[in-house]
Amino acid sequence: MQKTDILVSNNISSNRGIQKCGFIQYGEIDIDGQAHLYYKLRKSEWTGK
Repeated sequence: MQKTDILVSNNISSNRGIQKCGFIQYGEIDIDGQAHLYYKLRKSEWTGK
């Protein structure tokens, strides 16, 4: 199981915040011509197991 999130790439504060929560950036995607970063957090990473 994993959680995912997508954030606008130029939103530096949000990107730093989600990284501090343990999410790992897995790539970049384009939505309506705007770059977004794709993050994942695996269950083992958020439960500490």
